[in-house]
Amino acid sequence: MAVPISEVPFFDGMSGEDLAEVMLVTRTRAFVSGEQVFGEDDDPDGMYVVLSGSFRVYVLSRSGLMSKKVLASLKKGAHVGEFGLIDGQPRSASLECEESGQLLFLPAPAFVKVVSSRPGVAKTVTENLCRTVASQKGMIYRTEELKQRIRSAQIPPTVENMKAMCKMLRVNNYTIARS
Repeated sequence: MAVPISEVPFFDGMSGEDLAEVMLVTRTRAFVSGEQVFGEDDDPDGMYVVLSGSFRVYVLSRSGLMSKKVLASLKKGAHVGEFGLIDGQPRSASLECEESGQLLFLPAPAFVKVVSSRPGVAKTVTENLCRTVASQKGMIYRTEELKQRIRSAQIPPTVENMKAMCKMLRVNNYTIARS
C-alpha cells in the first residue's frame, strides 16, 4: 500500500488542491536491489518519495578506499532530493535500492512550474524547509534575527529563500557526513 502524499513531510500542510497539482506532474519508477537511482555529484533531476522497498543514501569515503558511508536507510514515506529540486545544485550523496521497491518521482522542471503557479505550494514548502533548518543540530545562522525568523517560519515564500535554506542544510549535512 502506497503512502499518501499528504503524509510526506515535504508536502505536510499542503491543501488538497495543491497536492493534486503536484501529483499531476509525478510518476512512479521501479528499482531492483542494488540498482543506483543517482550518484553523488550527478545533476539533480528531481525529488523522490519511497512508496515501497528500502533505499540507502550514502557518500563515498574520501580516504583512498572509496568505501560507502551510509547516511540513511529510507523506508516508505521518506523523501530525498529536495535540495536539488529547489536549488539545482549537484547531488550531495548517492541513492541506491536496498530492497526492491518503487519511488514516486517529482521532476525539477515540473516542480518549478507548480511553485510558480501555486502560491500555496511555495508557502508550504518554505514553511517545511524552515522546520527542517530549525530542527538541525549545530546549525549556524548568519544572525540571531535570521534564526528567529526561520524558527517562527517567517520567511517569505520565494524560490531565492528556498535556495538559501537548502544551502544552509547542504553545508550542515556536509559537515556531519564528512566528520
